[in-house]
Amino acid sequence: VKQRQQLIDMAVKLKDTQEKLQKVNQDLQFRVNIDGLTGLTNREHFIRLFEERRMESENNVLLIIDADHFKSINDGYGHPVGDRALISISSVFKYLLRKGDLVGRIGGEEFGVLLPNTSEAEGEIIAEMIRYEIENILFEPQKGVSRRMTVSIGLTGVSPYDERAVSMRNADSALFEAKRRGRNQWVRYSADMRD
Repeated sequence: VKQRQQLIDMAVKLKDTQEKLQKVNQDLQFRVNIDGLTGLTNREHFIRLFEERRMESENNVLLIIDADHFKSINDGYGHPVGDRALISISSVFKYLLRKGDLVGRIGGEEFGVLLPNTSEAEGEIIAEMIRYEIENILFEPQKGVSRRMTVSIGLTGVSPYDERAVSMRNADSALFEAKRRGRNQWVRYSADMRD
């Protein structure tokens, strides 16, 4: 009887240990895939999911979004204020984007958004909504000081047959064009932007 109880106690302890280990593994997996500051998907996980999800539908849109003049926020007010700015921007994605959309922080102040089952015309509407919402964030780097935040957005269509690197390069080219045109806007990629 005593041996039986010891075996039951050991089985219970083993089960508890397995559950704790499973929880630790889940937490670790979360940390590996999520950007610690914004709570968005990190670059590596975004690219992995981008590869999977673009294959699932014929029409996808990729947005590369960059915070305008972000260096001046970091330099002028410090990195903790810059972090708050990035969190504010990421909050727009969280409430604006649809359930199946993929969003990640893919660089310091750069974000990627994959819009599955979306035409380029629909992608333009979503890009404009993002731009508008971010422009209208009331951001106060210091008490009594407000600063307008803006983003530039490069947009490109992505088919399941396009290579990821080409799609990213096209969206980057459109982003560069948006910055060249004065920032705080979205630009759709066109073939002449490669030159």
